[in-house]
Amino acid sequence: MMLSGRWIARTSLLALGLAHVACGGSDNTDRTLAAGGGPAGTLLNGSGGTGGSSTSCSPQLADGWMPPAWLPPKMPVSGACTLQQVDGEYAACVDPAATETTCAAFQVQANSACVSCILNAGPGASRAPILLDSNNRWSANVSGCVALIDGDLSDQGCGAKTKASEDCAIDSCAGCWNATLEASNACENAAFDSVACVPFRLAAACGNPTKYARCYQSVAEDRFKFYAQQFCVQNTLSSSGAGNEAGAPAQ
Repeated sequence: MMLSGRWIARTSLLALGLAHVACGGSDNTDRTLAAGGGPAGTLLNGSGGTGGSSTSCSPQLADGWMPPAWLPPKMPVSGACTLQQVDGEYAACVDPAATETTCAAFQVQANSACVSCILNAGPGASRAPILLDSNNRWSANVSGCVALIDGDLSDQGCGAKTKASEDCAIDSCAGCWNATLEASNACENAAFDSVACVPFRLAAACGNPTKYARCYQSVAEDRFKFYAQQFCVQNTLSSSGAGNEAGAPAQ
C-alpha cells in the first residue's frame, strides 16, 4: 500500500507505550505524517493529521464495554527493509521537516516492500509495527512487541492484556475526533484512570517487567526506527529469534 502524506506521532502515554507503567515525560515534538489518507481512511477535517478545532474532550465509554478481539502482531520479516530504508522512511514521512512531496517521493516501487512491511498488517488478522489512525497519526504496536518478547501471541497473553488497556482509552476518547491532537492525547491519558478502564490497566501491569523495556521508547524517532527495524530488518525481540519470516538480506 502506497501512502501519500506525512504522519504525526500520537503523544499520549498510550502511544508512547507508557500506558500501564509509571507515568513519565513524553516527546511532545512528535508530529503526524503529512496530509494524506492513511489505511484507516482519509484525514478528518483536512487537517493534515493534527486534529480538529475543539480544545477539550473527556473520556466516555458505553456501559458494559468490552475490548475488541485481540489481533496479534504480524510476524517479523527479516530483510524486508535495510537500515537505510528505515532511516529514509522516517526522514521523508515522519520527521518534522517531512512534507507530502518528500513522502510520496520515497514511497516509490524500489521501497514498496519496506513500506508495506512497516505499515501493512500481515495475512489474516494481524497488526503492523507502525499503526496509523484515521487522522494519519501513528503509534507503535507496543502490545505486539510485548507479545513477541513473551512468545505468546494468544488472547490470554500479556500482549493481549496490554492492547485491551490501550483499546479502553482509545474507545473512551472516540468522541474526540474533532479535537486538537493535544486534547485527544489528554483524554486518552485521563481515560486510563477512569472507572471503566482501571481493571484493564491493572491487568496490563504484566507488561511492567524490565524485559519489556525496549518496547517503551519515549522519543518519537527512536520509537519509529526501533519498531521498523525489529519487524522489518532483523528481529531480536524473541530470545530464540522465533517468528521471523525469510526476506531479502538486510544491508
